[in-house]
Amino acid sequence: MSSELKVKAEKLRERLLDLSGKNSFIRYNHTTGGKNPNKQKYLRIVNEIPELLVQKLRRGTRYQLQSKPSEANYDFNLPFITPKTAALYKKSSKSIQVYEGATKFGLSCAGIRQDSNSYEKDKGINVLYVAIGFLKYPPFRGVVPTSKPKDPNKKQKKIPTESFAPLILYPVKLTREKTASGFNYFLETSEEELILNRSLNTKLTKEEGITLPELKYEKEDTPLIERYFKEINIALAEKNEIEGSNKWELKRWATLGIFKFGKLAIFEDTDFSKSWSKNPLLDKQLVQDFINGVPSNSVEDIGDMDIYQDQFENIQMLGQIPKLISEADSTQYKVIVKALEGKSMAIQGPPGTGKSQTITNIIGGLLVRNKKVLFAADKYTALEVVKQRLTHKNLGQYILELHNASKSKKEFHENLSSRLAKPKVRFVSDFYDEDFRKLKNLRKELNEHVNAINQKLNLDGSNTTVFDLIWRDVLNKINLGKNSSFDVIQDFEDKFLNNLLKNIEKENISIIKSNLDILSELSDSSKNDEFLKLSQLKGIPETGDDLSKLIRLSNNLFLRLDDFKKNIKTEKIIYSSLLNLNKENLKNDIESFEELISEKSINKQFTIKEDISEKLANIYKLVVERESQENYIEKWAKPFLENENKFDLFENCLKEIENIEPKDKNYKIKDLLNDLTELYKTIRSFIRDIPNEKRRLTSRLTLKNLIDGVECFRKINHDYYDSYEDILLLLKGTKDTSSLEDLIKKIKQIQKNNKDGEKIKKDGLDLNKIRDLGSDKLKDFSEVIRNSSFLGCLLDKEVKYVKSSWKKYSLPGFKRPSLKEMAKIYLLASNYCENIANEERFGVDGFDINYLRELSLRIKFDGNLENILFDTKSKFLEIDYFEVIYQVLNQNQNYNDIQIPYFDKLLNKNIHEIQELTNTYATNIFSKLKLLGEDPSANILDTSFSTISLILDDLKSLKNIIKNLGITITESEIYCENNLEYSVSSKDINRLLELFGNIDISEYIEVSSQKIEGFSLIKLLNFLKILDDLTNQLYEISANFEDEILNFYLEENFEDEDYLNDLEKLSQSLDYLIKLESNLEAFIEFNRLRKKISNLGLKGGIDQLLDVANKTKIKVSDIFEYLYVRNQIKSINLDKKLNKFSGQALMVCKDQFCELDVNFIENTSNYVDQYLHKSSVKREEPFGNSRSPKNLREGDLIEHEINKKRNHLPYRKLFDQALISLQRVKPCFMFSPSSASQCLPKKIDIFDVLIIDEASQMNPEEAIGLIARCKQVIIVGDEKQLPPDNRWMSRDDDDDDDDYVETVEFESSESILELANKVLRNSRECSLGWHYRSRHHSLINFSNRSFYDNRLTVFPSNKIGSEIHLVKVEDPYYNESKNLPEVKTVMETLKSQILDDPTKTILIASTNRAQAGLIQDELDRLRNKDKVINDYISSHKGELDKLLVMNLETVQGEERDIVIISTVYGPDANGVVANRFGDLVRSGGERRLNVLLTRAKEKVYLVTSLNSGDIRVSPGAVTGKRYLKDYLSFAETGIISDTLVRESGEPENDFERAIMNAIKQRGYEVDAQIGCLNYRIDLAIKDPRDTSRYLLAVECDGATYHSGYSARVHDRLRQQVLEGLGWNVFRIWSSDWWRAPEEKLELLDETIQGLLSNTEKEESLEINQIDDLEN
Repeated sequence: MSSELKVKAEKLRERLLDLSGKNSFIRYNHTTGGKNPNKQKYLRIVNEIPELLVQKLRRGTRYQLQSKPSEANYDFNLPFITPKTAALYKKSSKSIQVYEGATKFGLSCAGIRQDSNSYEKDKGINVLYVAIGFLKYPPFRGVVPTSKPKDPNKKQKKIPTESFAPLILYPVKLTREKTASGFNYFLETSEEELILNRSLNTKLTKEEGITLPELKYEKEDTPLIERYFKEINIALAEKNEIEGSNKWELKRWATLGIFKFGKLAIFEDTDFSKSWSKNPLLDKQLVQDFINGVPSNSVEDIGDMDIYQDQFENIQMLGQIPKLISEADSTQYKVIVKALEGKSMAIQGPPGTGKSQTITNIIGGLLVRNKKVLFAADKYTALEVVKQRLTHKNLGQYILELHNASKSKKEFHENLSSRLAKPKVRFVSDFYDEDFRKLKNLRKELNEHVNAINQKLNLDGSNTTVFDLIWRDVLNKINLGKNSSFDVIQDFEDKFLNNLLKNIEKENISIIKSNLDILSELSDSSKNDEFLKLSQLKGIPETGDDLSKLIRLSNNLFLRLDDFKKNIKTEKIIYSSLLNLNKENLKNDIESFEELISEKSINKQFTIKEDISEKLANIYKLVVERESQENYIEKWAKPFLENENKFDLFENCLKEIENIEPKDKNYKIKDLLNDLTELYKTIRSFIRDIPNEKRRLTSRLTLKNLIDGVECFRKINHDYYDSYEDILLLLKGTKDTSSLEDLIKKIKQIQKNNKDGEKIKKDGLDLNKIRDLGSDKLKDFSEVIRNSSFLGCLLDKEVKYVKSSWKKYSLPGFKRPSLKEMAKIYLLASNYCENIANEERFGVDGFDINYLRELSLRIKFDGNLENILFDTKSKFLEIDYFEVIYQVLNQNQNYNDIQIPYFDKLLNKNIHEIQELTNTYATNIFSKLKLLGEDPSANILDTSFSTISLILDDLKSLKNIIKNLGITITESEIYCENNLEYSVSSKDINRLLELFGNIDISEYIEVSSQKIEGFSLIKLLNFLKILDDLTNQLYEISANFEDEILNFYLEENFEDEDYLNDLEKLSQSLDYLIKLESNLEAFIEFNRLRKKISNLGLKGGIDQLLDVANKTKIKVSDIFEYLYVRNQIKSINLDKKLNKFSGQALMVCKDQFCELDVNFIENTSNYVDQYLHKSSVKREEPFGNSRSPKNLREGDLIEHEINKKRNHLPYRKLFDQALISLQRVKPCFMFSPSSASQCLPKKIDIFDVLIIDEASQMNPEEAIGLIARCKQVIIVGDEKQLPPDNRWMSRDDDDDDDDYVETVEFESSESILELANKVLRNSRECSLGWHYRSRHHSLINFSNRSFYDNRLTVFPSNKIGSEIHLVKVEDPYYNESKNLPEVKTVMETLKSQILDDPTKTILIASTNRAQAGLIQDELDRLRNKDKVINDYISSHKGELDKLLVMNLETVQGEERDIVIISTVYGPDANGVVANRFGDLVRSGGERRLNVLLTRAKEKVYLVTSLNSGDIRVSPGAVTGKRYLKDYLSFAETGIISDTLVRESGEPENDFERAIMNAIKQRGYEVDAQIGCLNYRIDLAIKDPRDTSRYLLAVECDGATYHSGYSARVHDRLRQQVLEGLGWNVFRIWSSDWWRAPEEKLELLDETIQGLLSNTEKEESLEINQIDDLEN
């Protein structure tokens, strides 16, 4: 082995190993975490002994989980086993106690159950375990995060100071039962193996030098847990001693939680140097090539993929053909054949193209060839779909499915037992052989017809087919047959010399036809009189070319003259005066007028009737005054002058601001608005956070209450947070401050009493005894001692009595104090008893004495607390107000730094009023500021109130001047625009005075019959331009006279040398030539065309053709086309070729084939079943006489294990010892990469074939061990679907990071599918192409175009339009990866769909995990309340039809009738759509989206808060964001990337056009080429009762039908798919239509009428015919 290969293999293995702190086996988090503190990802088990707990779980029953009672107090640490504890905690108990209370228990159980079920559904692996024993250790490499946070403003998780890892795990399931009060939760267990934490052991060994001991067993079935713990403790003690610390510790905890194994088992399995009998790196070239990523020479080339079933099977015997147990289209058939030939390959299977169907056929074909198959997939669903298909074909008993290595052994052995007990299959192979021979004959007959119709004919050097020739003839017959004179043409056909048509080249046909038509037209319209007139004119050229030129010049000149005469008449111009105009002067005058009119805002309609200088002077004076005043106005304020609305807005805006009444007139407006906005947001947020049950208080809760409440909250929260509940009770239990003061005094007295009591006890007296003795007696005792003499203790009897009584009233063990001390103690005790007696009378309303005593123990008074209480009480006589304020502030950290703005006017308003007022004020002011413009708004915001008022006064003054200027300008009528008073300058006025002085129109008054003195400026300019244009026309006309031919002609026919002096005569002379033009051309053209047609090959018969065309009134080209085609038909004896075929016989043959083919496939599964049943367990020779399992023969071992009730062999041992027999009994193994690594023997080539499904999601390192075990490799998947993604191993389950920045960097590794495309040669040709899943083509069109380059064959639906329904969310709000309004809309859409059709299966999918979880929670909630939803879920419990809620990462492999997609993203609280879209913008995001968009069979509801325009993408970007934008646009418009999806088009050949026109003439609407891309229906007739759907599809046996012809595909499957999509299909047989087209048109019409008369026809046809073709 090369060192390079070894390094690559090791690097590949290292990708499997996750020894970081992200792995729950390395660091398990027992903190609450998440956003809901009552929802954990785990439950703590208490009151169990580890060894007894394991025995309890292994009994294989179920145990009810019990939440902690409120009064209970449990310890996490599990007790050691002793006789006492063993009796106390019995393993026979039917329940398991957990530490969590009821609320936390319920929420946590629901979450754990949902997560574990979701993962098991997705991966097929149970991740729910009871972990027993945890290792506490200091965080080390890989556990503590070292990278910097992406967002420094985001709250970061605390770095742990210690970590915990589980030691022993046992797999369980969590189930629930609904009760009247909620749910009961149960742990279900079966006899499974204990699992040790190999990840932890590997990490400790590699990084810490610690090796955990192996778990020992007693009698092979009883694990010695305590011994295992003891050995671990010894190892940890050594570690602590070395480190000089006590950081390493074993915790006797038991936890129920989610533990994702990762890929450690595969890591251990791919250590080929250990345990493998042969090292694949040395002995298996294919493994080496996969690791190196190079094309492999160890596999055969895939070979020729041009395989067609009919051709392929025609030369095969029954035993050689692929044994198809299910349907297979042409693309599937090719890869099936190659797979059965033993070729290793990668199969590309786009969505809905039948991957599972193809795998099913491959497995069936391999099994009947005695191949041992290993079918592997990471997702359980992928295995389950194929398993169900094989089971449906009676082959389920030959499957050994073990996707999860922790699968129940009971279920596993029951499955084996069922196989061994399987009864013998009755199957008659002779019938099967006979059916195969019949199918061959029927195929042959159908193929003969197809080949005959599509035979290529070398006619006239072209590759015309028989089909083309037939339909040209049919088209001619249909078109000509409409004419009543068609019999004349048929008679002429017999007389016409056919040899005249033989030598015509095909490319000349169209030219001949067009020339014949022209010739026919000329022969009808020529008149000889025109030639006589031509000879009478002088100056006519002798040659044809010159004559043509003269006529052309004359025609052009005549038209110009005619236009000119019309113009001068229209404009009332005096022609003689026009001739005398000076052109140069005219041009200068036009320029002067244009310069005047171009002046800014000049009134073009102004009439020059008087001197206008005075008007301009008045304007000038006011303009100067305005310009002077404008110097005092700020630039930003000028827009208020120029716009009346803005001026009014400014005034209104100021009034709105004055309504707020700020205290400080110098207060800036922007600060005021900020305070208003902040107050609005605070109040709105506060109201939203008030619990529903407290909402009634909001109508009376004021701003002052809120300000006071915040102040009190901070005081209490800062120093007395833990005493809040008691403080609240004190406040709520008192009427006013005086009653509060009285209550506090009583509590403080109780506290003093308690303190005195403690002191008395400390001094030695028994409190109960002294209470019985009483206060007076104790006081007497004290007085006796105090009043005694020096020797009273010896002489005074009373003193002696008191002294001796100490023992009676003292606590045991206390020595008697001195008399002096005794006196003090008794006095204190006396006061204590008196106070206690008084204390009994302390009860007040709402507080009995016992409660006050309890309260006195919890609350500690100091001066500050009392002040807070009095202050709070004085401010909140109704303490409910304060309670709700405190509750809201305490539950939301966003209020920690809250500062509530202070407004006198709002103090006593309730918070709803405040919310409305602040919103109104702010909204009005902001909207007005926005309308004022950005610059003015900014200046206003930065201005104080007093300054604003001054500015307004200045503006009003200037506005007066401008108003007067405006009036003066308007009255002058010089200007045409409004508002010039704001912009016109003194310079502009001076310019106008100058221009008006240059105008003089006197020269042009005589040119027109109109009075031009009254013309406006613009009309005068236009008049001058007309004169200029007319002079130009005269110049252009005279330029024509320079041509010699024309000039010669005019000289000969004119006496005056200036031809323009007499326009009428000039026009008449030209008109002579123009009238002769048509006849002259006819004469020249007629002879030219006859010669041309003859040169093209038609040497004779032209006159006869023209004669027939003239008689029949049929175009001569149509007659020629008919004769030409009839001549070709006769030349090849077409009638003889097609004589053996008839449509009726072909239809019978087709129907027989279809029926027999379906039965043959069905019988093939029985054939395979019968063949496989012959296999039986082979009994190997025994290894010894012992009855130990390892010494049993394989067959005996299997039977032995089946018959055992418990203590079954581990899977690995069973497969090691009995693999051969297991493969004989069940030759198809279905495993995940993980279960294969854990269970299968470590040997090379123990299977013949490996099939991997959903390979785009599998990493190469997961597949290497599988490849090593198999000879042939078939990798199936779709590179355009989900890539491998390991984030489930490390991502925090509580978070969805939707803030990915769009990137093109690779975040996911290469898949085994992509690697296989490199290693397995020519595999890219192995691609499935027919799409079946979508019942409407609109569901797949987008993905087909965007991801598959339109390579998929998509069958059109008979329904017009789209089945992608856009559902817009009202008032969307996207926040923290979730969109609650969108969840609501999803639920409404779901219910609407259920009500519409409860039989349809439904999938709900979101673009992230957080939203999916929210939808699932809402679905669970609604199920308990909504009977419609509950009934639907209850009626759809099957694995493949139950209602699913999934996310972008888990949806692959699923499909449902209806898919409801939640796009999640949308506007935030500010209405802004952030340009971030989670996983969609990550590399491979487009592949994730492709999966999501292709799950629906019948309909997609796109529930979205987005418009396509909300998504901003970079030009040329091809990320998921780009495709999401395009898909939204597609849903909105039906357009994909600016290209309308084609659903109908134009006919593609003469046949379609002929039939289409004929059907239309019968009154039906017809579309041609229905569908898109690779498959289209030739013609489709719309249902007149419902034009949104088609009534009938018309298909012909032409070139498309013949292409790659296969009887099964073209004559059965294709029609079966179409009928499954709702189509009725009418087959056109060319041979019948050729013989009698009109008769067949009538048959088609009858078929349409028959369908229309069937009024009971269902709206949608049965679709189950193609279920077997789907994936």
